[in-house]
Amino acid sequence: MRGSGEIFGTRQSGIPEFQVADIVEDYNILEEARRVASQIVSDPNWRENPEWQVLGAYLRSQGEFD
Repeated sequence: MRGSGEIFGTRQSGIPEFQVADIVEDYNILEEARRVASQIVSDPNWRENPEWQVLGAYLRSQGEFD
């Protein structure tokens, strides 16, 4: 059994362990971040938008985009 984010762990279920946010205390801001992220990437040209260049570079560095 493994928990969320544990590839070789023994726990299968549970609340993800965030390093920065508390899922209970920070629910509203996490939900707002999810909404804004969805809005950003729903624009097929978001990668060309100068406002999101840093975000695109970060995601590429993390292997999220080609």
